[in-house]
Amino acid sequence: MEPNSIDPRDVTIAVEGWNAANVEDRHAFEACLESLKSQTFATDRARVLVILDAQSGTGEAGWIQQSWPQAEIVMIDQATYYRTKNRALQAADTPYLVLADSDMVYHPAWLAEMFRSLKPGIDYVVGDTKYADGFLQHTLDLCDWVATRTASGFTDSFYANNLLLRRQLYARVRFREDLGTSGGGGSDVLRHQLIAEGTYPWYCAEARGVHDMPAFLTKRLRIGAFQIHFRRLAPESRWSWLARLGWLSPLPLVGGTLLKAWLRAWRLRRTLPLGGWSFPYYFLTLAFVKTIELIGASLYVVLPNGLNRRFGWFDTPQPPVEAAAA
Repeated sequence: MEPNSIDPRDVTIAVEGWNAANVEDRHAFEACLESLKSQTFATDRARVLVILDAQSGTGEAGWIQQSWPQAEIVMIDQATYYRTKNRALQAADTPYLVLADSDMVYHPAWLAEMFRSLKPGIDYVVGDTKYADGFLQHTLDLCDWVATRTASGFTDSFYANNLLLRRQLYARVRFREDLGTSGGGGSDVLRHQLIAEGTYPWYCAEARGVHDMPAFLTKRLRIGAFQIHFRRLAPESRWSWLARLGWLSPLPLVGGTLLKAWLRAWRLRRTLPLGGWSFPYYFLTLAFVKTIELIGASLYVVLPNGLNRRFGWFDTPQPPVEAAAA
């Protein structure tokens, strides 16, 4: 589908503001909005939703509307990451919905490339997300993002920060909101449901976005803990039975993600810095990252309440009664 064949008025761009609340200043959020306004696709004629936690107050909404007057500010109570995504799914009323994150910066041709990939028979497209420069950047890319190939094509994974959906799909799906504030595993649960029905996303290698580099230790511990947490709450998920093995569960679950990361690095070895010569380095650094995640998973099994008291990852605030009913 050629981008110039899409009427921008048929597009809703939904930007969550939950991630930006964890950023020390609003620089990341401003950079995100500027990158969206600077797209080669006419985003100035699209519908734009910016979804914020009602507790952020009017100051947050004020500078956003000043920066992008066409943006509709949607305030929700007890915001969590996937609660903002579900609000976008509910509020959109156009043939196409784009999900973006406030801690991402998108390449100028990002949205045009996403639409170029939306061919007949494809209901959703996931773009190419990478981390910004930082500690173990390329290693973490191999751990967290969807690219398992050097070119565009069907894939078996997606994330909610770089996603384009047709209305026939977004109108009928929702992310799990009860898996924690950051929602670790929310995309995994929905992915398993869609793949089970034969609905696969298209990976667009040209639709590039750069994710703000998070704090290393906290992020890896959280990812490890959620490997157990979300599978216990979503028994329909792949390999969920391993999460019920008690203190034995961390090793096979995190070990499985290490094997997948090693395989990903091997497939992509020619695209890595120094090509295949750098594979031993990534073999070791991936093992290091997964060791930290193994510690997080083990802490969750042994001291879940202590981990939650320290970080508050697993308590999902209850929405107001009227929002829950909606």
